[in-house]
Amino acid sequence: MRLKKRVRGVVTAAAAVVLAGGFVFSVLTYAPGGAPETATVRAGETVTLTVTADRVSDLYGCQFRLRYDGGAFRYEGGLVSLTPGLDTIFGKELDDGLLVGATMVGRKEGAALEDAPVCRVTLTALRDAAADVSIDEVHIVGSDLTYAENVAGWTVTAE
Repeated sequence: MRLKKRVRGVVTAAAAVVLAGGFVFSVLTYAPGGAPETATVRAGETVTLTVTADRVSDLYGCQFRLRYDGGAFRYEGGLVSLTPGLDTIFGKELDDGLLVGATMVGRKEGAALEDAPVCRVTLTALRDAAADVSIDEVHIVGSDLTYAENVAGWTVTAE
């Protein structure tokens, strides 16, 4: 999506959430409007989450929430940007997941992505638990400082 106008208020587009993941032979899937089928992760096992953007033409920065059971999973760090130039990245652990933000620095064109990974993060299971993970509150900034809230089409996969 090319951002051409500055957004003055909340963009009303709903965030689409699609999940998919695999744990050995188990699969976690979620279809909008349906209940998730969950795989169980055993205490001490790690789960790698990968966030993917479906289509962005000028990604200079972003912020989003990864939601999961904070009592069942611990953020282990290892938050890594997978988008060239989007090198400044942070994660803030919350009771119900992780707030992630990333940005480029300096004057440059934002990244053009199509069904491309944005970042990866590792969680550790504190107890046997269902690996229910979702992404929402996706906000993006273009290199011309245009801003869009609640952008649809970003997904998270768990392995």
